[in-house]
Amino acid sequence: MCGRYILFSQEDIAEITALLKEIEERNRIQEVRPTDLAPVLVAAPEGDNGYQVTLMRWGFPQYGKAGVVINARSETAANKAMFKNSLRERRCIVPSSGYLEWSGPAKSKVQHYITQPQPSPLYMAGCYNSFRNKEGELEQRFVIFTTPANSSVAAIHNRMPVILLPEELDNWLYHPQYPNIWQREHVQLQYSNDGQLELFSCSD
Repeated sequence: MCGRYILFSQEDIAEITALLKEIEERNRIQEVRPTDLAPVLVAAPEGDNGYQVTLMRWGFPQYGKAGVVINARSETAANKAMFKNSLRERRCIVPSSGYLEWSGPAKSKVQHYITQPQPSPLYMAGCYNSFRNKEGELEQRFVIFTTPANSSVAAIHNRMPVILLPEELDNWLYHPQYPNIWQREHVQLQYSNDGQLELFSCSD
């Protein structure tokens, strides 16, 4: 987790249009996969308030290896060379409608779409850095932080994204010593509407 996520449903647009007006096709669901470009919220330039939206590519490159690193374990990120400076200096927020997870045997996996019961964006904690692409140009890339799954989602997967509550967004981006938001037991993934999130099963 997290290997794919969903970018915007119609219901989300009213809340996030002002931040994401650069994104042309924000009026439909879009599945974001590793290495795709996606909108990310970062701290506004010094002297401004709020957030700035920018397009970044999902996944840090693995030099000398194929593929990309799309997630960072919250427990070890501060000690990993790949993430520690970005965690300290370049935190970001990845907005979505929800994320996808799979469970079951390899040949008959069930896909789950995990989102909030009431239409509102789901914000995931991330960090970013700049890397040179194959053309030698600098481009910004991001990863999503994960944490051990809480009790409500552990039956599906042993990891979950670090999900930020709306009141935590400013501190995550701006606080010099970012708050300890790794423990997410209070952000529940449930089949009922009495938790912060709700879990659905869907077919490919």
